[in-house]
Amino acid sequence: MNVIKRIKLSRLVGILFLCAFYSISGCFAAASIFLLPNGERISTELDSIDIVFSSNNGWLLGGYKVEKNGNNLAFVSFIPSNGDPAAYWPLDEGYASQFFKHKNEFYVMSSAGKVMEINASGLSATDFVVKPKSILIMDEPDLIACNPRGWAKLSAMNIGSCYRLDGAWDIKLSWTDIGFPPQICNGDLNVLVTTNKNRQLEIFVIDSETGELLSTRKIDKPEKNQSICEL
Repeated sequence: MNVIKRIKLSRLVGILFLCAFYSISGCFAAASIFLLPNGERISTELDSIDIVFSSNNGWLLGGYKVEKNGNNLAFVSFIPSNGDPAAYWPLDEGYASQFFKHKNEFYVMSSAGKVMEINASGLSATDFVVKPKSILIMDEPDLIACNPRGWAKLSAMNIGSCYRLDGAWDIKLSWTDIGFPPQICNGDLNVLVTTNKNRQLEIFVIDSETGELLSTRKIDKPEKNQSICEL
């Protein structure tokens, strides 16, 4: 009987330990603390966060949740600044690569080449045409994006391009160095490109409204801390 009592006691202690462990780990899984760019701390169910964007009434987050099977599932989250419950919406394809605001509406661009509007009910599809691995260069008055050379190996689209998301214009043009992405300078799109096998560098200046090539100028290799508009 003494042996049986000891076994029962050890089982009871083990059960209590497991219950306590899963309760505590469940709390950690349910919410983690994230430090915002402004120094504010927020609680979120996301296990990792890649991008943060300030909206009118809170923060938009792009990151991942770890599922029970160990897989990472990409999510978009809205954390209200007034303390209301946070919202979480899974992404079917790719991950959240960029948030932006256009005409007082908020959007998320995914790595898979989709743009979705963010509203109170969740994510809704848009008619914007986006190429994978693109970055948004301008959000007002028109949406302009560029995707670098190399996003689709062994493909005719390997050259890269800059384009308007409404389809008004699309030109094959790849920026040379990922550290020097295209920029809007004085209202025009400026892109750093290599024009020949000797890696001669030029700045292409493109009309942001029409996509017309306005001018080109040769430059020396830029310093890492320079921007396209300074060259």
